[in-house]
Amino acid sequence: MPKRLRRLFALFCLGVAALGLAAALGRHGALAAEAPPPVAALLSREIRPYVLAVDALEAALHRPVSRLYLEDGPAAVSATLEDFLRRGAVFAAVGLDALETLSRLDPPPPMVALMVITPPRPPRPGAPTPSAVVLGIPLEEQLRRIGALFPRVRSVAMPVPFAPSEGPSGAPADASPLIGPAVRRFVVAHPADWDRFFAVDAAEADAVLFVPHPMLASTALIRHGVAQCLLRKKIPIGYNAAFHEAGAAMSFLVDAAGVGREGARLVEALGHGQTGLVVTAPYRVRLKEKTLRHLGLSVPQGLEGDVEVQP
Repeated sequence: MPKRLRRLFALFCLGVAALGLAAALGRHGALAAEAPPPVAALLSREIRPYVLAVDALEAALHRPVSRLYLEDGPAAVSATLEDFLRRGAVFAAVGLDALETLSRLDPPPPMVALMVITPPRPPRPGAPTPSAVVLGIPLEEQLRRIGALFPRVRSVAMPVPFAPSEGPSGAPADASPLIGPAVRRFVVAHPADWDRFFAVDAAEADAVLFVPHPMLASTALIRHGVAQCLLRKKIPIGYNAAFHEAGAAMSFLVDAAGVGREGARLVEALGHGQTGLVVTAPYRVRLKEKTLRHLGLSVPQGLEGDVEVQP
């Protein structure tokens, strides 16, 4: 090949290589621009359900989730928190204290709330409402499950920490009898109110439905409540593993890992500008066979797939 042609061919090859390099750099830049923001989880407490939820969140997102713990104290958290804020991180607020801490920031960062009982409100006027995976199972759904498992239960008493919006203490809850048993809420605002609740308020009820209550953070009080139900032949129905361990006949148990997986979907939705989304935490129903026998009941037949029975 003549020397001139060889030079032209070499220049052509260099041009092709340069174009390839430019294209590769362009793709790299585009990928870098599309890289998702870092994710940080602020945990109110380092307890097993919260940790399980964050582990599942990280696994579902397929990228690391940094962990910050309010229990470490403000000084230990603030510097790391500020670093993530500068980097435009998305936050998972695990527990109410973590949600309130992030909501006080100005401006509040994009966040998803996990392990909270009720949907969060906008941190301030004009700010986006955080998305959330809430622990509060709709009352109608709980009544439906109770009615399906215990058809003879016609009335349920429910202790609540403050007066219900539907009416005074003892008023029927706003739930259709077609869904399940009738339910009445009774205010239990002070420790001394529990004795009145079991002796008087719940006297005519077939079952007691315990719902999240500040005083029921005490396992001793949970055991006392379940024991009082069994003493009076009422079906005790709880909302976490502590009730099951105390002997509750039926417990609604939140799936902590499921909360994390649902949280991952909400984090991804934030990337598409979707905020204020609320989903109910996945849960399962656990029956305690020993307690059912004590109450003269048998394990129901034809259980739904998320119902498990333990001795």
